[in-house]
Order: sequence, then C-alpha cells, then structure tokens
Amino acid sequence: MQRPLTSITSSSSQQQSKIYDNNSTSFRIKENKKNRQMPQQMLYDKEGLYEENLKLKKELLQVKFELKKERQEHANFEKQVQKTNETQKDFQVILSQRARIKEQDKQIKEFEDQIFQLKRNPERTKNKELEAELKEQKDAYQKLQQYISSKCIQDANETVMINQSLKDQIQINLVQAYKQDNLNLSQMIMNLQSENNSLQQNLLSLKTDKDRLTNRVKDLEKQFDTVNKHMMYMRQEMQNTKKQTPSEDYLKKIDELQQQVQNQAKQIQSNKKLIEELEQKNGELQHNYDVFKSMETKEKEKLQDRINMLKKQIEELNQKRDDQEQSLEGSQQSIGLKQAMTIYGSPRSNNSPSKLQLQLPITNKKHCLKVNSYDIKELISNLKIKLLSNNIEYETQEQILCDDDDEFLTLEETQLRLQKAPFELNEDQSSILARYLIEDNTEDHILYDRMRTQTKVIIKSVYKKLLGEYNLFEEQEKQQMYEYFCQLFHKYNQGMESAIKQFNIKKKQLGNNQCEYDDFNEALKYCDILLTSRQRLYLELEIFSDSQQLQRFNFQTLFSKFKLKVSDLDNSIN
Repeated sequence: MQRPLTSITSSSSQQQSKIYDNNSTSFRIKENKKNRQMPQQMLYDKEGLYEENLKLKKELLQVKFELKKERQEHANFEKQVQKTNETQKDFQVILSQRARIKEQDKQIKEFEDQIFQLKRNPERTKNKELEAELKEQKDAYQKLQQYISSKCIQDANETVMINQSLKDQIQINLVQAYKQDNLNLSQMIMNLQSENNSLQQNLLSLKTDKDRLTNRVKDLEKQFDTVNKHMMYMRQEMQNTKKQTPSEDYLKKIDELQQQVQNQAKQIQSNKKLIEELEQKNGELQHNYDVFKSMETKEKEKLQDRINMLKKQIEELNQKRDDQEQSLEGSQQSIGLKQAMTIYGSPRSNNSPSKLQLQLPITNKKHCLKVNSYDIKELISNLKIKLLSNNIEYETQEQILCDDDDEFLTLEETQLRLQKAPFELNEDQSSILARYLIEDNTEDHILYDRMRTQTKVIIKSVYKKLLGEYNLFEEQEKQQMYEYFCQLFHKYNQGMESAIKQFNIKKKQLGNNQCEYDDFNEALKYCDILLTSRQRLYLELEIFSDSQQLQRFNFQTLFSKFKLKVSDLDNSIN
C-alpha cells in the first residue's frame, strides 16, 4: 500500500511544478507586453511584426491547451488521491473488524462452553425435550396427513364420519381395524342375508311337510279309530256268541289289525318327533339371526363411540401440539434475541462484550391438557384388582401414600410414592395418576409443574373416590362366590361361548379362546345374567389372577376354573 502512494505523490508534485512553470511563463509574457516599448522597427517592418504576432498567438493557444490539459490531469489526480484515502480508511475499518471478529469468536467459544455446561444440567433441558416432542408430533402429524390423503383417494365411498375422523390422529392401526371391521360386518350381513333367504325357503318347505304330515297323522288317527271300533265290535260279537275260543282266522285278523295299529302309532310318533326337530332347528336359526342383529346394532354403537373418542383425542392432540408450538416458538424467539444481543451488542452498552451475558430460560413448566377420568379408568381398574389380589388394606395404601407429617404433598413426591410397593406403577402410569390427584381437574388446560402441591386431605379424598368400594374378600365369601359361578357357568356355558365366538369373528388379532372384557360383559347381558358389584369384582379378581390384566383373557380357562363337580349337577341357582 505504501509503494503506490509514493509514486502517485511524486507524479503529482511534478505535474504541479509544471503547471507553475507554465503560469510563470504566461505571467512574464504579460509583463513584457506591459513594459515593452514600441520598437523602432515596428514602424518600418509591419509584415514581420504581423507574422510574429500570429506566431505568438499560436504559442498562446498552445499554452492555453496545455494549461487546460494540466488542469484536467490535476483534477484526475485529486480524485485518485481522494479514492486512495477512502481505500485506506476502508482498509483500517477492515483491520478493526477483523480484530473485533476475533474477539467475538472468543466470546462465542465461551458461550458455547456455557451452553454445553447448561445442556449437562438436567433442570435446563426441558426446552430440548419440548423440541424433540414437538418434532415427534410434527412427524406423526405429517405421516398421518399423508395416510389420510391416500386413504381419502382409495376409500371415497367410506362414510363421512370416518373420513372426518381420519384427518389428524396417530392411531392408524385402530382406524384400519375399524375399516376391516366394517368390511367383515358387511360380508357377514350378506352371508346372513343369503342364509336367511335359505332359511325362509327351508321354513316354507318345513311348513309344507308339517301340513302334509299333520294331514297324514289325522288320516292315521281316523284309521286307528276305525280299527279300534272294528276291534271293539269284534270283541262284542265274540262275547255275544259266547264262544270260548275264536277261530284261527279271526285271531290272525285281530293280530294283523293290532300290528297295523302299532305301526301307525310308531309312524305318528316319528312324524311328531320330526316336526319337533324341524321346529327346534327353525327356532335356533331364527334365534341366531336375532342375536346377530342385536350384536350388529351393538357393534355399530360401539364403533360410533370409538370414533367419537378418537375425534376427541384428535382435538386434544391438535390443541396440545398448538400449545407446544406456541411455547417453543416463544422460547426460540427469546433465545434468538439474546444470542443476537450477545453477538452484536446492546446499543445502551456501546457494544462492550465484557458486559454481555447469555441467559436461557429454565423450562420447568409447560402447558398441557388436563387428565380426565376416562384416561385413568383402565389404570385404576387394574390397580384395584392388583391391590385386592395382594390383600392390601385401604388404610395401608393411605398410610404409604401420605406417610409423613407434612400437610402438603408435591406432584413429584406423589409420583415417586406411586412407583413404590404396593402400587408399583411405571413412570407413565405414576405420572398420570399423580397429576390427577394433585392438579385442578376443573380446568381444561393445566400449567404442568412438578413442584405443584396439594393438601393430603384432598389427595386422600380423590384417591378414595377413584378406588370406589374397596373391601377384601373373606374365605367364606370367596367359597360362596365360587359355588355361585360354578353353577352359573354350568348353566350358561354354551350360550356365553357361542356369543363370545360371534363377537370374535371380526377380531382376527385375538388368539384361540381369547376374548375382550367388554365382549365378555356383552355375553353376560346376552344370557340375561345380572351380577352385583361384589360378584363382578370377584370375577375380575379371578380373571386378573390368570392373565394379570382385565382387558384380554382366555375365557375357556375361566370356565374350566369354575367347572362344576359331578355331585353338584343337581343344584340350581337360587
């Protein structure tokens, strides 16, 4: 940079000296013109003077042209000098910026170290958890949107309710199962309709056979009456003739008539038995058809309830996703603003890096939906049965849940206690139950806080209400319940088994002799069996002891457990 500046400066000085020489020459010419006296030869040699004047004018024009050219070069030189000065200023600015960038790189490295230390702190990682959860929700939402668009094209003839329920939900398997159920149900309806038509035709033929057989029976009865009258007449005739022994021909005739009467009586009995069998078969087919119609109606209602539940869950998931997006967007804006102030500096601090600090929010709280009672219904049922099977008194549970002398209990502490014996819930189960016990369930949206507190009086009241009637079974009561269900299942075993198998026709995911608890209850209703709450609790306890759950179990194992002894077959249910 110094070498071109020197050359430019030297050339400019030469040009300035040249300009000064030209100016001095023109000045001397003018002075000479003023001080010069008229020469003597001017009076005599006009032509020479004229030529000299023209020559001087030409020189003057040439000097003016050179002067103009020098002025132009001087102006260009001044511009070049100004441009050089600006370039030198820019170079100085660049050098200062490079130094500042180095300082900011050091600050960024320090901030990265601080962020790394913050990331290692578990109390300040909630933002990352929210980002990961939001990413999962977005991925699931995008996959569901793609699935919905493809299914809308393929299933244009589906019902509007199901198409609307397929707009935004992660439970794709349930929706596919419902569609498969509809197809199976339609196929079953078509099969039953064809079977019903064949049954109607069989019923008509049976009615025709019945009428024919009835007429035949009437004819045989008339013949039987005629033969009886004839035999009575023959006996009367024998008595009138007072013969001790009838003739051999007459006895043979009587034997033939008696044999004919016996054959006709047997034929009448067989025809009556055939009619009864046909009527019984027709009644069974009609009953099966009525049962299927009832099951179809119940399944449609059940499917509609599940669709409504899915729609509600979809709305809750959408609301939860929106809340998380808003929360994450606010946290990202806050972090971005603070990082920008860290890099470029605050205008009030005059860009002094020593006064800048990076601050991240501690996300111990987040907005989420409240926990509803139906969200923990299955959890409470399994927990209650597990506690009953282990013979845990209610007072013992209450003491373990609220064992210290403090009046309040935090959500985090409640969750930890629910994970211990005798509850032994996993992390998700203990979290949702602890939230229901601690949080205010009257609000739709809750600010989730692990340090939220609640009085132990309210916790005990809510827990007792959730658990419901809770009394341990005594041995005598268990024996009475066992005998009752032995007699009950002995009487209704076949009816319940056929009803359960009808329910399982469209549930391909169930194994052999497997059934769902809801279908088992429907089978009880189908057989007109009404159980008390205590009897139902005992039955659930026996189911849980075999399968360790209530939602799905082996009904044949349950029936075999209550298999009636041979000596008790004559007993009946009171």
